[in-house]
Amino acid sequence: MSGKIKIDLSSLEEKWPSAFVAREVSKEFTGGLVSPKSLANLDSQGEGPEGAIHCGRKVIYPVKCFIAWLEKRSQFKMRVRHAHDVVIGGNQTNKMNKYCK
Repeated sequence: MSGKIKIDLSSLEEKWPSAFVAREVSKEFTGGLVSPKSLANLDSQGEGPEGAIHCGRKVIYPVKCFIAWLEKRSQFKMRVRHAHDVVIGGNQTNKMNKYCK
């Protein structure tokens, strides 16, 4: 498959009760995908979400920036097991439609 599938995680924002995500709850926000320690390491390397706000030892991120960063780092991987699952002429496959609505 030649093109990338855009990952849309905007539904995370709708479910989050605040305009910010604290680094310490990044694991809960992402469903276990990104731990606070990993996020701290990525921030120290300049690879974390933009817009980080530091207050003492605490760090928060605007939800929109955090989601944009997460989408940028995410990719959809699909295994093709049957010939009918192959993308033909740019159309999405049956299998992909199951997961990407």
